[in-house]
Amino acid sequence: MQSIEKTFNPMTRTLLYLVILIVLLGAAGFFVYQQSDAGKPDTSDRNFAVKNLDEVGKVFIAGRDGESLALVRKGDQWIINDKFPANPNTMEMILRALKDVEIKYVPTKASYSHIIQTLAGRGLKVEVYDRRDNLMKSYYIGGVPQDERGNFYIMEGAEQPYVVHIPYFTGTLRTRFELTEDQLRAKEIFSEKASEIESISVQYPAQQHESFTIHRKNNSFELSPFSESMPAITRPMHPGLLESYIRNYQKIGVESFLNDLPQRDSIVAARPFVTITMERTDGTVKSYDFHQRYPYPIIGPYGAREADAEDYLLRFYVSDNNTGDFMTTQYRVLNKIFWGYSWFFRSTES
Repeated sequence: MQSIEKTFNPMTRTLLYLVILIVLLGAAGFFVYQQSDAGKPDTSDRNFAVKNLDEVGKVFIAGRDGESLALVRKGDQWIINDKFPANPNTMEMILRALKDVEIKYVPTKASYSHIIQTLAGRGLKVEVYDRRDNLMKSYYIGGVPQDERGNFYIMEGAEQPYVVHIPYFTGTLRTRFELTEDQLRAKEIFSEKASEIESISVQYPAQQHESFTIHRKNNSFELSPFSESMPAITRPMHPGLLESYIRNYQKIGVESFLNDLPQRDSIVAARPFVTITMERTDGTVKSYDFHQRYPYPIIGPYGAREADAEDYLLRFYVSDNNTGDFMTTQYRVLNKIFWGYSWFFRSTES
């Protein structure tokens, strides 16, 4: 010991002891860390939430009935099965359910068997992919617990089911994912900018003198009767009404799709109340037939206004002449485009 002490001066010995102490402390800390990490439970089967929705590029939902939905982000829009734009409000509800879902509690072990059987039998599979098509999450959504608050979830490949919920929401999350194409589709039939409209034609088969066309002429529009055989109104047009009418096409939507309605074919075969056709400046055309749901025949735009005064929920069926879709909507949405030719020449008092 004395030889060692002679070899190292006091300063050198202090540094040596300090190095040895640091090494020992580091080794002890590493051992404790290893022991604590090894003892941690695996929680990967409970990480259902997608915290950054901006990363999500696709959501795939598969039901046990064989119907599936592939929701793909394209720019600022979500597209359903490469066919239809998704309803932004409905899509927001789905994304919120992906982000805000939390574990509510772990069900009892005695209930595992029943829960897993239910998930296997009628569970919805949800897969979430990032913008590079890499799988982020994959899990199943089952039924509800007895209090009907929350849902049973299980991560794909896991054995532990959970009851999950959204803290600010009371009810079942399954309904946000258990949707058909028609339920998820965007419901606008017209969503137009005036600068992109080339022409509009509005034809009332039972009241032709109220039918009209609007055509672009340079940077403005011209109004004329629907047919050349119809007499034109020669008195001055009410200022601003034509521009106001065109602006009304910025947002016209329907209530719902009724493609499975049994009476659809007979309704479409009947004479429509009005046919509206729009051509855009890029050459694309939209055309819809509107069929009344009123029990008595409505003749032209004035008749619709009178019927609406009697029936506060006056509705029309809408048939898309391009896609074949069949829909329904309220007159109070349509009345701003259900004008007649004479309406553009109304007095200020009207």
